[in-house]
Amino acid sequence: MNWDGVYVILPTLNEEEGLSHVLLELRKMKFPMRQVVVVDGHSTDNTLEVARNYGVNIILQRGAGKGMAFQTFMEEFLIEDDNIYVMLDADYSYNPREVVKFVSTIREGYDVVAGRRKFFIGDARSFLHIFGNLAISFVSALLTRRIFLDICTGYWAFKGSALKKMEIKASGFELEANLFIETARKNLKFRNIIVDYRERKGKRKLKSLDGFKILFFLLKECLQGEKGLRTA
Repeated sequence: MNWDGVYVILPTLNEEEGLSHVLLELRKMKFPMRQVVVVDGHSTDNTLEVARNYGVNIILQRGAGKGMAFQTFMEEFLIEDDNIYVMLDADYSYNPREVVKFVSTIREGYDVVAGRRKFFIGDARSFLHIFGNLAISFVSALLTRRIFLDICTGYWAFKGSALKKMEIKASGFELEANLFIETARKNLKFRNIIVDYRERKGKRKLKSLDGFKILFFLLKECLQGEKGLRTA
């Protein structure tokens, strides 16, 4: 795999255990550590020490929340049109080695690629988590008239030129809904690919209340009107 112009974004908050596994996997793949960007939400554990030991880029986010981490990245990191930016959770719930599939799909000509977790087959999530995600995805399909079965996925890839077009308003776990809506609104060429998912390392941060926040964000943004999601 040619890693030229490929960057991996890892939002973190007290993810020392998961982050060490993610960075080790990337290193085994011979991914350039200088092209990994850890955007940290002011961790109080050894997350930053782990990142420094691997020699990756570190950005301290402003505010709190995953959405604010992504906003901070877009504000402080130079985004190039032809580069590829892959974001995944730093808790090791997603397989870092699948970065290859995301990069290859973007290079096929897509603007945005999102991972879809396999439902119920060896799934590490609770039934409530799966049901909530499906419910939110169903609402988004009704509002946008496009089917996307895993709107809360934490695995995304973007071509730089597409990422620069996106307006990120989300501050927390509504980030993924924001990315989906912007993909639709900006009529970006989109692809969904199946990814593996496993039990995360460390304490889970997503709570039931976050599901309602995501749903509210979707309703508010979609009711403003959008152009639909073009798939191929």
